[in-house]
Amino acid sequence: MDVNLYSTMTILIGEFKKPALTINSTNSLLDAREIMIKNNISRLIVEKNSNPIGIITEKGIGRMVYNKTTLPLDKITVSKVMNSPLITITDNTPLEKCASIMLSKKISSFVINGKPTGIITKSDLVKIYADQFQNLKSVNEYMTKNVHTVLSSHSIHRSLTIMLKKRVSRIVVIRNNKPIGIITQRDMMPITAFIDDKKAKSETLFQIGHILLAKDIMNDPITIRNNSDLAQAGRIMRDNKISGVPVIDSEENLVGILTKTDIIKAIRDIKT
Repeated sequence: MDVNLYSTMTILIGEFKKPALTINSTNSLLDAREIMIKNNISRLIVEKNSNPIGIITEKGIGRMVYNKTTLPLDKITVSKVMNSPLITITDNTPLEKCASIMLSKKISSFVINGKPTGIITKSDLVKIYADQFQNLKSVNEYMTKNVHTVLSSHSIHRSLTIMLKKRVSRIVVIRNNKPIGIITQRDMMPITAFIDDKKAKSETLFQIGHILLAKDIMNDPITIRNNSDLAQAGRIMRDNKISGVPVIDSEENLVGILTKTDIIKAIRDIKT
């Protein structure tokens, strides 16, 4: 498609909304967790008197369980953990405005008002870009050049420390400046999930983190060339259900990293 056409076309987000699964604000976190697992989703719209009032996410439940309580999940109501007030949009919100709000509010999903209530996530926007905007932008225009890395022989404690201090969700494992693995926050979950005693968490995590090495939990990286079409990166993320890819040059050296957020930035910039 011609680039000039992109500058005049208007894509309305309502064309791509999905039905939203809901849960009542008085239900428990255990109820929410079971619905998410059964439907393989990471968020639910919270309702009160059939009106959407908030959103609850898989990450939100995890933070509550790990950092704030020792109560069982069936004793905590959804209203205690949901994100509120709810940020909503309409079916007629243009795609690029949706991306701009998502970036400014630092959120990963929108509720779309109407009956039935709909939802749009960051992954949905990436899919739209991958399908609708081929040959418009390149990876090197939006990749982040400052990549946080570790060696395969570095301890997990080092990776955890970098993620926490730098507020990043993934670390690239390198050898001779070439990516050989990737570690994400989700990869860390099995390490921390079994620790129940809150008083022992800090010391125990410190000990475990120094025993395990990056090579013990890293996954094989899926990479993309820096001169590739940005839409191709979106298709890689969509097809592999991942949120970021290391970027390499023609000699396979690591030169950056590209995330879903970077593609959202490209959507925001479509008409500029």
